[in-house]
Amino acid sequence: MASSYSIAQDNHQSQTGGFGKRWLYFAGAMIAYKILLEQSYIYIAYAYDYQNLFLNNRTSVASILSWIMLFVALPGAKRVFDDNSTSGSVLSLLILFSVVPTIVAISFRSDYGSTYIMLLSIFWTIFVLAWAMIRPIRFKHLSGIQTNSIYIVLAVVMSIAVIVYSYINTGLRLHFDLISVYDIRAEARDFTAPFPFNYLLSFSDNLLPVIAIYMLVKKRRAAAILIFMVVFINFSITGTKQILFVPIVGLIGYFVFRKYISNYGLLGFGAIFAMICNLEVMLSDSGTLNGLFTYRVLFIPTELHYSYYSYFQSHDLLYYGQSLLKAFSGSGQENIQFIIGEYAIGDYTARANNGLFSDAYMNLGAVGVLIYPVLLALFLRILDGAMEGLPPSMGLVVVIYVAFVLLGMTLTSALFTSGLIVLILLLYSFPRGGRGFQQSHRTR
Repeated sequence: MASSYSIAQDNHQSQTGGFGKRWLYFAGAMIAYKILLEQSYIYIAYAYDYQNLFLNNRTSVASILSWIMLFVALPGAKRVFDDNSTSGSVLSLLILFSVVPTIVAISFRSDYGSTYIMLLSIFWTIFVLAWAMIRPIRFKHLSGIQTNSIYIVLAVVMSIAVIVYSYINTGLRLHFDLISVYDIRAEARDFTAPFPFNYLLSFSDNLLPVIAIYMLVKKRRAAAILIFMVVFINFSITGTKQILFVPIVGLIGYFVFRKYISNYGLLGFGAIFAMICNLEVMLSDSGTLNGLFTYRVLFIPTELHYSYYSYFQSHDLLYYGQSLLKAFSGSGQENIQFIIGEYAIGDYTARANNGLFSDAYMNLGAVGVLIYPVLLALFLRILDGAMEGLPPSMGLVVVIYVAFVLLGMTLTSALFTSGLIVLILLLYSFPRGGRGFQQSHRTR
């Protein structure tokens, strides 16, 4: 039987027209996206110049290099965007949220050294090549765990953990101000949770939205609404916007992407939203959208890659001394995320979470730049296998979850603490049939 991936790709190709039209749209959208992000970077460098993190020292050489890098990257990027598998959509978002912003930053940061730029290029080249060479990986023996009891029990246990934790620490507070969250975020740093509450709470940030969207697929709307209410209680504990962003985007994906996730649509939406961010500054002199999106989601992680690289030019690599080997290191070193926060902007309270290149380099240096992309590609192809047979309408919540976790966390934390391993097991446990399921597939 043909997989949902090949069917989706056939549908995509029939809808997008010929080779030339697809290339024209893709290249034009990527160029527009880069130009719009350049305008956002200029505003951010001005608005946040007190941080000394964003520097606008643009030169003609740096600008030309930036454009050369974009055009060289286009063929590989298009290969990714043409693939509508779950992993292709995750990698498409990583290109939009990390690769293009990095290329934009290079045009403004003539102080970036050639070695740093070369290592970044190697990292992403290996990532795309490894992903293209590895086929979806399916663990057939896990197909036998399909049962309603697993995801229902997991949802109930995580929901109880969130409610109890919220009651103990906040009195079941509901926080409706989605912008001013820094006070409750600082307060939440003093909250502690014993094992296994700490893991259940971390899993609930992203796994509850996945279960809620699956409930919608199964037409269990009341259960989905209850889970979304728990998600809002969870957001009100720490004020972490990603806790709300994942289910909101997941809901959009449930209603919009019935046949497949359109990576070209994601690119178009990214370019349009970047344009709206710039129009807000031009028309109202307000930078709220830039502050929420281009500043926090795109350019802070981009500049932190250089901060991590720069810091470890004069400090010893971690060699997993703060993750897998923490119990054996005995170094007593302070949390590297706070150290980089102080190093980058002089604020020790600023937690500089980052993944991908930063994670690879701080643990293994140049060797990590060669190894990590392969590990990431392997995980994405394992994700493809776990998603096989599930309806495309629940795909975007998984794509957003995985992309944001990989962008903002180390790989070990993403797998064990943030629940990516549990996600794989959860996806395998979802029954592929029953009420509402055939209807979701009928449109393919």
